Amino acid sequence: MGQVTRIFGWCEMSVTWNERVGQRRRYLGLTKTELAKRCGVSQPTANQWESGEITETSASNFDRLAEVLEVTVDWLRFGVEQENRDILHGLTKAQKNELFERINQLRLENEAAIAVAEELKIASNGN
Repeated sequence: MGQVTRIFGWCEMSVTWNERVGQRRRYLGLTKTELAKRCGVSQPTANQWESGEITETSASNFDRLAEVLEVTVDWLRFGVEQENRDILHGLTKAQKNELFERINQLRLENEAAIAVAEELKIASNGN
């Protein structure tokens, strides 16, 4: 393994994206078989990602890898977070989906509370 620097408390900063895949997979307690299955690729492909035999992969594979490994594509590809003022930057697709789902739940709860308040207002004016 190449030069490393300790970051995030859970991993060492690896030189290549292939090494970062292996580190993060192990940190999450995933086997290579589980990683391959969750990413929708063959086990040999997942093995080759980590071994460095595959040095480049498609954008869709990076997206799936980042989602499964719960990291950003920028971190996976380059080992750094790109500065971005987007408040959602750095969240995984799953985290964004969870956030949007919660926001929608809050919106529905708010609409229901407004409806109840309107009914109470109408009822109180009728007395």
